Amino acid sequence: MDFFCKHTHKGFTEQSICEAEKKIGVSLPDVYREFLLSYGADDINTFFNCIQPPEEIFTSYQAILEGNEEWEEEYEEAIQSGNKEEYEDDEYFKLWQLPMEKWDTITKNYVLIWYENQGVWYAGYLLSDLQNGVENPPVYISTNDDFITFKKFTSDTQEFLTEMLWQAYGYFGRDSYQFYKEKKEIRTFCLKNEIDLTRLQNEYSGYYSGNCLDIENEILYFYSANLKSQSEQLLITYKNKKKVVDNKEEQIPFKKEEQGISSKYSKAPYHIEMSPSQKRCGFDQPPKEKGFAIHFLVALALEKYYRNNLLVEYDWLRAISRVKRLELGLNMNYVEMIEDNIAYIKTPVNLPENFYWNVHDWSIIGKMSNLLMLGIERIYIEDFSFLEECKNIRVLNLSQTNFCDCRIFLKMPNLKEVWLYNCPLEHVQVLEKLNLKCHR
Repeated sequence: MDFFCKHTHKGFTEQSICEAEKKIGVSLPDVYREFLLSYGADDINTFFNCIQPPEEIFTSYQAILEGNEEWEEEYEEAIQSGNKEEYEDDEYFKLWQLPMEKWDTITKNYVLIWYENQGVWYAGYLLSDLQNGVENPPVYISTNDDFITFKKFTSDTQEFLTEMLWQAYGYFGRDSYQFYKEKKEIRTFCLKNEIDLTRLQNEYSGYYSGNCLDIENEILYFYSANLKSQSEQLLITYKNKKKVVDNKEEQIPFKKEEQGISSKYSKAPYHIEMSPSQKRCGFDQPPKEKGFAIHFLVALALEKYYRNNLLVEYDWLRAISRVKRLELGLNMNYVEMIEDNIAYIKTPVNLPENFYWNVHDWSIIGKMSNLLMLGIERIYIEDFSFLEECKNIRVLNLSQTNFCDCRIFLKMPNLKEVWLYNCPLEHVQVLEKLNLKCHR
């Protein structure tokens, strides 16, 4: 943690942790409490994947309850109209029909402490492990983009936190790390730099994982290997972007990796355009009088949030008025293709009559009156004025966008926390005036 800390460490307060434990009804493991107290608010913990601050820790059952409250009207209507089979494969619907004490026949209850930056997964402890006083329990991760299906992710807290640091290796910039995936080049590098690879080969269930820190040269090594597939990788992260060789500074060569869409994010923010095929299919429509413009990404996110149950105009308007969390990013679920700095988004389902597609108009977000958390990353936004209508937003992430004018935050009275990494900011004094918790 010292390696990843640019200034002084920041932890959460004992009071905030105690209040979180009171809310979930159980104490957190001592090893994780110590991490929260000493390092919990360090910037590295929100650079890639994100820690849940104590006040935002919750259980998977709490999330399911909240989601089913939004769907209660639809569920009751389905039963009354005899259309129960419409939800026969919906696990949430099955849980809604059961008393909570029987939910464990479908899913266990998890205390969620960390999440992927676009909400794709949540990670945490099995509540029963904490209730039984397991000293350093395994960490589980959701696997089906819901709060129902989880699997074991790491065997203990330290292993989990190390994995989170491992995934945030770009903290110091793209020119501050090297990635090796071929056995020959890994061994060549280790031999040349007098690294004993066996010291990094700590065996866990089915794989090796290890790390070590060269304190003198401020170089951190992460190693992992899958014993089943015989694959391995070595990550070398340099804190100061230069390494010392024979007492002379040598600029680190940056080795580019082709890793699909994620490897192209260095060109962010991306302009979103309709593809030629989408235009040929008539998606490039003129504005409709008294109609609602909706962006492809917003539509896809709403479909995901409401589990593809948006069928008629009433469903869409209700979804827009009730959604509380909206994550918009260029992940594999949404992107059809990327060319240079242009992204083409997959086509959502057909819209009802009074809606029309527009990939440059984000104003529909301003109509989401219950929106509490908004994340837009790596995307070029033509007009941010819709934020003025988002009066209830508490957490806002605009990292790697073209956002610049911080004065717009003056019109967002409930805003508490913002992520503004790699944004060309202007009027930053507003951030101090509003006493916002800002990550940039």
